[in-house]
Amino acid sequence: MSAESRTAPIRTAPIRTRDLRHLTGSRVTNRGYTRLHHGLWVRDHVHVDAWARAEALMTLYPDATLTGWIAATLYGHDFPPREFADDVVAPGRRIERPGLAGWQYRIPPEHIHVLTSGRSPDIRIASPEWVLFDIARREPRVEAICALDASTTMGVLPISRLPALVEDMHGVRGRRTVLERLEEVDTDAESPWETRTRLFLLENGLTGFALQHRVSEFRYRLDIAWPELKVAVEYDGGDHRTKEQQAKDEIRRNRLRAAGWYIEVVTATSLVRTPGEILAHVRAALHRRGYGSFRG
Repeated sequence: MSAESRTAPIRTAPIRTRDLRHLTGSRVTNRGYTRLHHGLWVRDHVHVDAWARAEALMTLYPDATLTGWIAATLYGHDFPPREFADDVVAPGRRIERPGLAGWQYRIPPEHIHVLTSGRSPDIRIASPEWVLFDIARREPRVEAICALDASTTMGVLPISRLPALVEDMHGVRGRRTVLERLEEVDTDAESPWETRTRLFLLENGLTGFALQHRVSEFRYRLDIAWPELKVAVEYDGGDHRTKEQQAKDEIRRNRLRAAGWYIEVVTATSLVRTPGEILAHVRAALHRRGYGSFRG
């Protein structure tokens, strides 16, 4: 096998139930262990994060390879779902366990990497671009595009290598789906909800905007903007809910409005509950400023 070797953080390895046979399953937690997967435990002091989950999977299936969201998280993707099944690829082996998604296809050797450490089991993991391929073909369209938009947080640029990978995969299930989703990717979006806002505007016929537009006179940056028309859409996430940040946002937007900008503020709640109002406001602002003639 050709594999790239990387270094994983040193941790306390998971322990199988059979290695704790001096304790019953019902008493393990009371004696300093926490169940990680069925038949597998970790010490109570171990923080159960993606690394702990990966080490547990390698203890259970040492010849398997991780892909999907568990692998993307290990590579540093900043926006995994709150909950996701751990994708495990094990050719010729049927894996059925709660919390896992077992796959039996083969990953090419050049796309298998190995994370190593002195104390934990080695972690076999698909290459970043292969991980994105698996996510893009399995997740629903919007979730897949959100994942691809934010893939630069993985510390590499697998998104730039993904098209070539997909082009070479004739006959592989999901190939066409991934190619279609790649056409909608824009890695300038800085969060999944910015991506959702971008896609929402495009799906409703509003095109021609720029992402992360810099307003040089104030050194501000706008999430989504039509610079020539001075119309912008700003997404406010959870970090904008503090009184201090809200005050800063108000000062910033008042300056922009005084300079002639129309600012539509979008939140996750408004995008889900009142998308029609957002659309009406933005369309009206654009058309007041000549959007039709600008496009033509």
